[in-house]
Amino acid sequence: MNDAIEDSRMKEWRTTVSGKIFGKLEEIAKQAGVLCRVEGPGKMIEVIYFGDKEVYLRKHLRNATVGESGGTIELFAESMDYRKYPWWKEAIDAEGKSVAFMDTPVNVAAQEADIENYGDLFRPSLIMKRYGMTDENNPVRLIDGREITIQSMKSVIDPLVAPDYKLDYYDDLIRLVPQTPEAVESRKARNAAYERALEGLKKAAPLLEEEYKRRFEELAKK
Repeated sequence: MNDAIEDSRMKEWRTTVSGKIFGKLEEIAKQAGVLCRVEGPGKMIEVIYFGDKEVYLRKHLRNATVGESGGTIELFAESMDYRKYPWWKEAIDAEGKSVAFMDTPVNVAAQEADIENYGDLFRPSLIMKRYGMTDENNPVRLIDGREITIQSMKSVIDPLVAPDYKLDYYDDLIRLVPQTPEAVESRKARNAAYERALEGLKKAAPLLEEEYKRRFEELAKK
């Protein structure tokens, strides 16, 4: 009985946008001779494996009123994966405009800019660890550390990637959020706006360490 219910749910899921994308990916995987599988079909985060690579489809509720029903579920893919993997691009494109794109995490952009030790400068978890702000038994310290890291990044990077982008923190990552039509297009393909942003990140790298040090030293004095 349980297997029958599971099969019925899977069959129904395959009629959704996520299911159709996965179905297309199965076709591509078969032609490429690689394995393809999905974890969490129908859930808010669906993990899809293509050979040894993994990508995500995320669902967000838009235009919903607090305490009331309604709103629209939108499906998102990571723009960085769409640009990186041709097989993922092909599967998503087969569904036309049904998928929106999440903005590139700034640490990923820094890696693409070939910045040495990009993780030490652009990944909040590593920055907070270096300055001793990762004590899980002290939630106030965690919050302070995260806020200082985010504000430090914004103060240094935003002027260097403007007017095309600004930084914003959502879905647990600090991301480059497009502010111009050209930058919006960079979600799907690297273009001049994105290249300018990468140059801005290169200029930001030597300034970030000084900003982190200054702000965390000010916090220690309080």
